[in-house]
Amino acid sequence: MSNVAYRAELETDSNTHDEHSPHPLDAANITDSSTPFVRETKGFTSVVSPRPLSTSKLSSIGWYTPAVIVGGFIGAMVIAIANYIYFYVIGGGGGRPIDEVGISQTWNTAFAQLLWWYLRRRSLPLEKVEALFQLIFGPLNLYQLGILKLVPLLWFFGLILLLVPLSASLPGGSLVVEQVARNATSAAPIPALDVDFRGNGSAADLFKYAMFSTMPDGEYKMPILEYSAIGKRSLLEGAYLTRTSPCGVNCSYDLQFAAPSLQCKDANPVSTAKLYFNTNLNDTYAQNGFYRASHYPHNPNFKRFNDLYEFVMVWAESDGQRQNATLRALNCVAMAATYNAHVNYTNSIQTITVGISNEKPLNATALFYPNLFYGEQRAKDGPNGIEYINPTYAHTKDELNALFNGCQLLSMVETLTEPLKGDAVYLGTDGYNRSSSLIQETPLTRAAYDEQTMDYTYMDYNLSPEILRDLMTNVFLSIFNDGQHLTSTSVTTETYRLSYVFKSPWRLIAVYAADLIVTAIFLLLGLIAMFQNGVAATPGGFLQILCTTTHEHGTLNRLARQACSGGKEGMSDHLKKLKVRFGEIVDMNEGLRFAAFGTEEETSLLVNKRAHGGM
Repeated sequence: MSNVAYRAELETDSNTHDEHSPHPLDAANITDSSTPFVRETKGFTSVVSPRPLSTSKLSSIGWYTPAVIVGGFIGAMVIAIANYIYFYVIGGGGGRPIDEVGISQTWNTAFAQLLWWYLRRRSLPLEKVEALFQLIFGPLNLYQLGILKLVPLLWFFGLILLLVPLSASLPGGSLVVEQVARNATSAAPIPALDVDFRGNGSAADLFKYAMFSTMPDGEYKMPILEYSAIGKRSLLEGAYLTRTSPCGVNCSYDLQFAAPSLQCKDANPVSTAKLYFNTNLNDTYAQNGFYRASHYPHNPNFKRFNDLYEFVMVWAESDGQRQNATLRALNCVAMAATYNAHVNYTNSIQTITVGISNEKPLNATALFYPNLFYGEQRAKDGPNGIEYINPTYAHTKDELNALFNGCQLLSMVETLTEPLKGDAVYLGTDGYNRSSSLIQETPLTRAAYDEQTMDYTYMDYNLSPEILRDLMTNVFLSIFNDGQHLTSTSVTTETYRLSYVFKSPWRLIAVYAADLIVTAIFLLLGLIAMFQNGVAATPGGFLQILCTTTHEHGTLNRLARQACSGGKEGMSDHLKKLKVRFGEIVDMNEGLRFAAFGTEEETSLLVNKRAHGGM
């Protein structure tokens, strides 16, 4: 029995050790504890006899660390595939495109295995050991190119630790961040135009909500000034007048309502002028830029052939050359129609698209009937509605509703036809003569200005059935946008949020594949290192530090006691430059051998299945 003292807790193990059982140091060809231990050092060979026993039993790898390495990688791969499917099928969404937490945990654990594999086999300056330990937490240590020279694999490992999360977060332009619309639909009150609305049904409210004015005897007269002004503004701008959004910055809704329309067709200018204007036209009228328009039955000398409300236009049209001018004519009929409008606001800018259906001619004979609302002008309001004083001018409820609706539509038509009504003709030295018509101030007119005479020498007009129909729609939509009657409808509101949009699937596949392949290679190296070490290392941890720095009488501990508790500034240059490795140490003062950090002279190579302290 050796005279070297052994730890009391190991005496039972040493006394009961079977001489035929394998010893933990069999890998070093040492079969008996009494066999002298030979350790080679630089420049000399020392013999220690007998060999002290180890203070620890065989360590094991366990299941946690391999599970972290393999499970983290599999989790990252599954999430990468799931993100690809998500962005491909759904087309966008918020969130990160890869599991950075899982893949970082996997990398850190694998890095720890390789680091301890190197620490067992290489003597490194202590400051480089410190930098290697910090690579996991502070990639700025990559600036120490001395690490690249000593252990290039670990330096590149640290670089990959930095690059993989970055590439996973920004996968090469395949997933771009854009504002993506999200729609929500709900019922909301929207201001609109209701041509049938008569307030509480009284005679007073009939005239209060009417869009037209009447003569003293109750006959229809003209649109009220408010709507005449809207019609003129729409004509001058060549578009409908918009309104501010009642539902938000980005929203849309659909409405259906009654409104007027115009059905126009080309006509013979000569016969039309003779029939409606009692004027005989010739080519001179075309070369003089003739224009005349009027609506009927306002002409008292015109004997109607039917009950249509007609608007007739005759004008000169050319390619800009007076000698090429020709005469054209249009005949338009006012219609009652149903409008289906889709109102959309994008960044608070309104656009309206309409569909027109159920068009029927307005009954002009009924609407221009003398004393049309004479009875309502003199009626009283009773508990059952309007009480007529003179039964001769009384209307049933349905009759009154129909007449009110027709006059409302007629007034909107005349907000267009009244400004266009009138005539214009070039009179030579007297220049252009015109009366009442607003058409010369609109985008419909093409005018030639002579700087010498300082006057317009020629005008022609850009008109067609389609243009007149669009003008009527623009004027009506301008009046529609002035409506204040609230109606409940389904409103779709768009909100925007930053989301990933799948722009280039192959870029995403390339980046994810590269990340996972590189990760798999380094993780495989980490697993190999772990099995060669025979014990699982952890990235940091107080117990690992405690179990690897227990050489009380070693050079490392002696120099460390002279240093500050933390920071490079508190360490001596000797301590920084001291080369250490993690190996097997024999402490003859206490008769122990164990695994710990020490100088190259104090340690021997520690390989798998040798007794050492846990990490």
